[in-house]
Amino acid sequence: MKLLIKILFLAAIYTNTFAQFDSWRTPENIAILNTDKDEFAPFYDKLNSKLFFNSTITGKSQLYWTEFNGSDFSKPLLHKSKLNNAYEHRSYFHFASNGKVYFSKFRRTNKFPVLNLAYSEINKNNFIEPIFIEQLKCDCFCSHPTVSSNNSFIIFSSNRNNPNNLDLYISYKNDDGLWLEPIELSEINSLGNEITPFLYNDSL
Repeated sequence: MKLLIKILFLAAIYTNTFAQFDSWRTPENIAILNTDKDEFAPFYDKLNSKLFFNSTITGKSQLYWTEFNGSDFSKPLLHKSKLNNAYEHRSYFHFASNGKVYFSKFRRTNKFPVLNLAYSEINKNNFIEPIFIEQLKCDCFCSHPTVSSNNSFIIFSSNRNNPNNLDLYISYKNDDGLWLEPIELSEINSLGNEITPFLYNDSL
């Protein structure tokens, strides 16, 4: 009897938590944002009420932004800041609650360029030149960052422990504001590739 009650209780929690994801309407093509190139990695910035996304319309993956007026999106505009570089792919932007922007960009190594995690922040009304996250640098693939609402941990995709497989990793920030050694999320990772994590909130 106790087991049955526990199962029903857990089922109720599950239903209540995920019911909101079962009521979406049929997806519609957002024609004003799409081109004959690739549009991907959308991120809605609640602080500034803007939708950011990547597009390869210029030949490189660049950051664009648009606003939603309640019924339609405005014409997308190239983000004219140091977040973009006309000669370099930059993608999977995540706007954190502390004003920093995390994303992936190529870093040169002795062998070949690799995607690593970088960040930028506003100084004197403009974004500074992107800086690689020193503690998370490696001669491997690191991309798809998502950061907790209190900016205490970051989750990303990497092949740092297995060059043939992408897994999810988590890194916590210490009291000095530095990121700690990434920990593999073994309870989530599989024999396949895990990519593009997104924190809906700090526990989901």
